[in-house]
Amino acid sequence: MTRSLLDQTKSIIVITTYATFNRKDIQFFINKTKDIESFIYIADEAHNIASPNSLKHLPEMIKWRIGLSATPERVYDNWGSNKLYEFFNSTPPQYTYRYTMKQAIDEDILCHYDYYPIFVELTSYEMEEYERISAKLRKFIDPETNKYRPEAEKLLLKRKRIIHKAENKKVAISELLENLKQKKKLDYTFVFVPEGYEPDYSENDSYNIKQEDIHIIDEYSQMFKEHGYSYHKYISGLDDAPSILKSFTNGDIQILLSMKCLDEGVDIPRAEHAIFCSSTGNPRQFIQRRGRVLRKSKGKEKAKIWDLIVTPPNAANDSTGIERNIFISEVKRIVNFAALADNQIDILYGELKEFCEILKIDLFAMLENENNQYK
Repeated sequence: MTRSLLDQTKSIIVITTYATFNRKDIQFFINKTKDIESFIYIADEAHNIASPNSLKHLPEMIKWRIGLSATPERVYDNWGSNKLYEFFNSTPPQYTYRYTMKQAIDEDILCHYDYYPIFVELTSYEMEEYERISAKLRKFIDPETNKYRPEAEKLLLKRKRIIHKAENKKVAISELLENLKQKKKLDYTFVFVPEGYEPDYSENDSYNIKQEDIHIIDEYSQMFKEHGYSYHKYISGLDDAPSILKSFTNGDIQILLSMKCLDEGVDIPRAEHAIFCSSTGNPRQFIQRRGRVLRKSKGKEKAKIWDLIVTPPNAANDSTGIERNIFISEVKRIVNFAALADNQIDILYGELKEFCEILKIDLFAMLENENNQYK
């Protein structure tokens, strides 16, 4: 921004990332510009402005506001969500305008898809570590709510990481590739690899890959290489990202392995398959990722999605407690996908039903609640 811009009367358009918008020079521009209340503020992926840093810089002086998001609700952040709704004067489920994924599929805007949950067990070492952390966590359970107190957050994240990086996920991927070998190749495939942490895009414009992340993505890449696939690691900071995406669209690259980078803002309609190796109960992640493979494209009949679901140890012995609650968040994701999948019956009456019966989870009540979201 130049000082002369602040003094001139003209129509201007300012396009910025959230991290840049929060900088002092942009905030100075916002606060000093005449007639700023006549501006229109348009926030794409509007859920990001409810992060703690962005909330400090909401342009309250701009009266005309439009927020765009496929996933406006911020999971585990009711305070941030409510601030977001308040700023845009729009509260779920009665948004100003709402267009559901079901409508998009029914109206042939997005393609149909099949969904395949793959259940993965923890190794004996992972189970021991999981149970060790769980024992520590028990003293942080609030007896009135049966939920963990805030001070348990670090331990919960440490235990979640065991689920997130479960070693048997790689075994499951190998078995999947072997099973598919006789049927068809996985052309035009996104693979979402487990990443280390949840980035804050109000602080950074991109997800910074760490050395541990590189090690993980290399391990997954090796499996696809061994099965004869051409692949590329699509990570933050790539100088040749446009050419990689073009090669993928042209079919020269069969597999794109990514951490975060394909979540938002990447539109590759030719993507036909997705493999979710990263266990997440966050709807923002899995809805955005599903959206990456449901775009319509010439030669694409339908999408296929494989989702690795880790079952917690000893869940059957804790059918009314914490372990059951952990698996419920996984079941919610499965139900969300199954509700709109063409192979819904196969999902609901397969292995999932057996797990839910053992854990006394009312699968079909959850499905009914999910379907009510689309009415």
